[in-house]
Amino acid sequence: MDRAAVIAVESQRLADACARADPGTRCPTCPDWTPADLLWHLVNVHLFWGEIVRRRIIDAAELPAGVGVSALESGVAEGVVDHAVDVMWGWLPGDASYRAEAVVEFVAADVDRRWLVECGSWAKDSDGERFPRAVRASTGTPAATVTAEVDDLARWAWTRGETVAITGDESAIAALTEVVGAGIG
Repeated sequence: MDRAAVIAVESQRLADACARADPGTRCPTCPDWTPADLLWHLVNVHLFWGEIVRRRIIDAAELPAGVGVSALESGVAEGVVDHAVDVMWGWLPGDASYRAEAVVEFVAADVDRRWLVECGSWAKDSDGERFPRAVRASTGTPAATVTAEVDDLARWAWTRGETVAITGDESAIAALTEVVGAGIG
């Protein structure tokens, strides 16, 4: 699933619906709100979470309170890893060339889940600066493995923790380190 595309489609759908709605209409599921109220709320929610991601805040409520960060539910953590691999690491400009460098496997030790990830780099021309990229791989033999509980794996993928074991070929580990070190975004 292309989550960024879903967000774009649903955001446009909301904007179109708000533009067509009578400004005095009340939202059936939020009777105290007009379409403008709903749009204001959703835009501010998106801005809030965008800022959390931009500033790399691990947990918006727990950190300012000085409370330890709670573990992610395993299904949520799996989705966090999926999003890093499928959306955040995979961006490629239309005029760039991509070079695959290694296949790495992520293993969630506490749940029955694995990800096969191809790490590489892209450039706009053959002599240009290269930038790290990773995408989900459908084939290939892993040259390196990252093993952790799924919560730790999710936090590591988003540069929020380091509690993972990485083993394998040094060049594959280097390619992966470049991807993760570049951060999310």
